[in-house]
Amino acid sequence: MRRQEDFSLWLDKILNEIDQIPVAWNFNLIEPFSVGLVGTKSYSRKDEDWACDEIYSSIDNHLNFEINVETWQKALNETIELIENYLKIGSNKEKLLNSYAVGCGFVDGDLKVLYENPIKKFRKKKSKVSFELINEMPIVKICAWLVVYVGYKEIENTIFAKHFSDFMVNKKLPTELELTEMKRLLFESVDKKKIKI
Repeated sequence: MRRQEDFSLWLDKILNEIDQIPVAWNFNLIEPFSVGLVGTKSYSRKDEDWACDEIYSSIDNHLNFEINVETWQKALNETIELIENYLKIGSNKEKLLNSYAVGCGFVDGDLKVLYENPIKKFRKKKSKVSFELINEMPIVKICAWLVVYVGYKEIENTIFAKHFSDFMVNKKLPTELELTEMKRLLFESVDKKKIKI
């Protein structure tokens, strides 16, 4: 019970400082085991990347809450239990419940949605993919989009083809010329297909 009290005090302190409710909340677990809270500007049941769309992070002003267990499974289970109890009895639970959703998961792992608001359905207005958006993408995402929207067959005929797997798997950085060509090819493909996100 003491653990729940400590968690509730930690979370109360964070939520007391927040005036505007983000679209959704996610409790990020990291190793060795501790948890922080992020607020996001989007939410999607189908795409876990919503948890990366941060507009608030507790780590900016607060230490993470320590979870003293031996395995990641125990850390995840204990964190979920603490959150679910807070959603029932926490003094600031409405700040969580008034959002679209509350999730929990390891930063580099799967995400579990613990609460989804039954009266809110988030619909993010899709917009056409711009060159500016592609320009800001990390190289790994550019590679993934190239595979999806351009295809391996088209990639084979480019100046970056022979190093493409190194960019995706080994995190090797392309030359300026290769990167420019990757972005150009991707933009032309998504523009032609009228891809919206």
